[in-house]
Amino acid sequence: MQEYYNKKAKECEAAVVQLEQQIARMTSDDAASLKVQMDRVRREMKNYKAALSPVVS
Repeated sequence: MQEYYNKKAKECEAAVVQLEQQIARMTSDDAASLKVQMDRVRREMKNYKAALSPVVS
């Protein structure tokens, strides 16, 4: 089991490095576009949570 977790940790480390490289290459326009997308997802998430709150209560 420990081998599995070590493998997954290494995969995560590689993914982080790859993402950092992508972020470094992003132009300000790309970064702005990504922020708009993130804001849209956050709004959707907030709407879903609001819809679920009466069900959970």
